[in-house]
Amino acid sequence: MNINDYLELVNKDQIKEGSYDRYPVRFLSLNYDEGTASLIVQLQNRIKNVDIIDIKDYLPGPDGWITSGNLVDIIKKLKPKRNYILIGFSEYARFLNQNEFISLIVSLLEVENNPEYPKRRIYIPCFALYSVIKKTLNDYHRRKNSLNPLLNETDIEDLPRVYFLDSSLSIDLGSNEINSSSEWFGLWRDPSIDVTKPIICTSPTLAYFYTEASPSNVYNIRYLKDYGDVLQQMYGIMDLVPDKNNKDNYYKQLIQLLDKNPGSSFENIVLHELNSQTINTDTFYSTWKTGNKFNRWLLKNYILRNNPEETYLHKIVEKIDDFDDNEIINVVYTSAFEFKDTESIKDRKIVLSSIKKLEKEINLSYKITSYFRSQFDNVVKKVTAVSYELQDFKEDDELLVDKGEELLKGVTEQFLPYLTDTTKFERDFIIWLLRQQMINKECIQSVYPNLYKYIDYYDSGNKYRIDADGYFNQYRDLRLSSRESTRYSQIIHQYNGTSELFYSWYLDSELEYPEVLLKKNSQINRVHVLDGVGAEFTGYLIRLLENLGYSIEDVSYCKSHLPSITEVAGHYYADSYIWDRDYDTKVIHGDFYYHVDNLERSLSIIADIINNISIEEGDGPFAITADHGASVGHKLDKKEKAYNYDKSEHDGRCWHIKESQFVPASDDYLDYVDENDDRWIISLNQQSLYNNSKYMVHGGATPEEVIVPVIVASKSKKSSKRYKVRANNLKVSGLQKTVDFKIIPELEKGTKAMLLGKDGTRAELQYNETTKTWNADLNRGIKQPIEVRINDQKFSFETVPTVKMGDDLFDD
Repeated sequence: MNINDYLELVNKDQIKEGSYDRYPVRFLSLNYDEGTASLIVQLQNRIKNVDIIDIKDYLPGPDGWITSGNLVDIIKKLKPKRNYILIGFSEYARFLNQNEFISLIVSLLEVENNPEYPKRRIYIPCFALYSVIKKTLNDYHRRKNSLNPLLNETDIEDLPRVYFLDSSLSIDLGSNEINSSSEWFGLWRDPSIDVTKPIICTSPTLAYFYTEASPSNVYNIRYLKDYGDVLQQMYGIMDLVPDKNNKDNYYKQLIQLLDKNPGSSFENIVLHELNSQTINTDTFYSTWKTGNKFNRWLLKNYILRNNPEETYLHKIVEKIDDFDDNEIINVVYTSAFEFKDTESIKDRKIVLSSIKKLEKEINLSYKITSYFRSQFDNVVKKVTAVSYELQDFKEDDELLVDKGEELLKGVTEQFLPYLTDTTKFERDFIIWLLRQQMINKECIQSVYPNLYKYIDYYDSGNKYRIDADGYFNQYRDLRLSSRESTRYSQIIHQYNGTSELFYSWYLDSELEYPEVLLKKNSQINRVHVLDGVGAEFTGYLIRLLENLGYSIEDVSYCKSHLPSITEVAGHYYADSYIWDRDYDTKVIHGDFYYHVDNLERSLSIIADIINNISIEEGDGPFAITADHGASVGHKLDKKEKAYNYDKSEHDGRCWHIKESQFVPASDDYLDYVDENDDRWIISLNQQSLYNNSKYMVHGGATPEEVIVPVIVASKSKKSSKRYKVRANNLKVSGLQKTVDFKIIPELEKGTKAMLLGKDGTRAELQYNETTKTWNADLNRGIKQPIEVRINDQKFSFETVPTVKMGDDLFDD
């Protein structure tokens, strides 16, 4: 209804006579909204001879109260010749118990006009009281057949939602709060109060009368004893799983978010707070990783409310308690074997894949590794009836040799699905299982792709006097076999049984030195020398490069200079060659040799090296070679000590001797004079010149030590798209080393953005779906120049350890 409709009701009432003139009180039902104050002012202006009377003005203090009898007396004492609009009645009536309410209504209806002024009216605007007033009139009004004090009939029952908080609660809803009874009576005139949102009342007086009136005569008012009540009653959010340590604190933070986003659902609030469009197995860990503990609590409740109980995410977040950095990793691993259905196993691997993308390395706790060993032992006992206790992966096991078929089927079906290549422990486990023939080569392709890239047979297409492809395919098989140790002696004897056999292939004119071959290719920009990475890894290197989007322009086998040590090769390689010594220092000389550990470290470190090269080189073309390879032949088929040449070098692989020194001839070693007329004794096979080494070795003349790859790679096509890179965050510190960028336009599929820093950082930028930015971690959180590279484009920035950023940080 508009103002004219209300005025028409007033006018129709004015022309009525009899009891209508004797009793002045009229109830006018209004809708409670932002226009209420304006409507009442208009009524005052357009009804003749009318005054406003406000209950608020009669309160004895800011948080005072008056009795219903006092209110009736006030009305009875009003001037007889004036009309009145009584405001505050609905606010007052809502805090009366049922008997007081009835008594007040009846008393008001008994107020009479002075006979000299029969047309006087006392209008009482009411909000959401129509039904209860009508019922009271029907039950207690003596003149209901001759006088209807209701000017209009309405079904409007809308009222603001008001909530009393227990004294122990404290929440901040901004201005939507009333602290006294006087503020309560002035509610409808206060523009700072949003009546569409929950209103908090802290008035002790109103709280007291609420308890007196409840529950018979209270409309849209609730008493809230805890923050759970606040969420349920004020925002309709129930069944949240509280945090055991921060229940009230997290509830309060959520309440603040809900207050700032009126009308938004819990789900939308959470997605906005987590900067995410959706939460699924792909995005779960990145959302978890970037959030604080409160965000992680929100994430947990979001998943529990929106994912069915049988789903993987629902089951794992149920187990989360502390919201620590490593908790989700622990949960994913310690609950692995609880999930038997294919879908959950698949979702777990998706989560682990996302973890692997963000974490440089995950070190599983002893509790987790023991858990996996015990599960493996259970599978072994189940399929073989043999009690077994796996200790570590350093030794091969002979206990289960005759259980091959049962184990292959049982382990492949019941254990392997729970392994991934996410952690070193799992990668070691997979290599060990393959060595024990408990799984086969084909089944690891999807479980440990890099291991499959290494062992899958490779054909280079190169033909020399030595069948290099055939030799290295066998050599890789032997490294992964625990039951064919004597085969290494057989195959090395074919090529290095005598010095004549060795020279027959080593002196092949087609088998060139790397630097000679590289000089013939004028298109190569730079050459990377991978110290110690011999031809054993040729196929692996190529598959890694192809996986990064490179095309292999050329691949050849070459021979290192003898003896096969870095010092010798360094004399021949150009100063411009870029040396990477990680493999030599961390694998060959890094630790005692164990079959499983050494191969896992080899594959992981070589993969890191190739990733770093791709960051540096972009589209290429560039070349990869090595100074020499390394051998594990002495570990494949161990030999007793045969020589005592204590002056030998590189664990008995070579010995620099004087020209005239006598050394007896042997099929175990060469008496070799190099290009500089230096004389060397060089091992031809796995036999050491001194003691058996505890490490991988090089310096000898076996194919794995001598033959090295030369690979030329480049991106098959360059993008013509030009990019802009904007720094989103360059502020760093000792703890905060992540830098963040906007890249415009969107990167083409297969295009990488690389981050290089003066501190040695070489990292691929990762896309964050939630923030729509690209980020990576620097090695050090210091002020330094950094560079982003996209194809042939370079963008330079400088990190700032202070709060002040640069201008617009947009690099053209």
